[in-house]
Amino acid sequence: MCSVDASFSDFINCVGYDMCIRDDTGNFVKAKTIRSISVCALDIGEASGLSHTIQWVHELQFPNVDFELDAKRVVDYFNSGCNDILEFGATLDDRKRRCNFFFKTLKLSLVIDK
Repeated sequence: MCSVDASFSDFINCVGYDMCIRDDTGNFVKAKTIRSISVCALDIGEASGLSHTIQWVHELQFPNVDFELDAKRVVDYFNSGCNDILEFGATLDDRKRRCNFFFKTLKLSLVIDK
């Protein structure tokens, strides 16, 4: 399981992407944080975070990973698609195409913090 989250700071004008991989028993495997200069729209940031995370997991050569994030629009679009021609859709459509080559199976689910 790989958890993904994006954090936004107008104060320092950046977006942070946090990703954490756990094994099938919930034990920590690996984590990574990336910072991107310039704040963007929430959905774009969450989509970019997923994109960076999928690339990272592929580079680690983990073929069967489920992803979870707290961005409903990203999860819904990724799982069903909406043919969005703007930056949000283009980011996710490209990542979905690459996923077909990277992974045998891919599951993306929504997690709501309690």
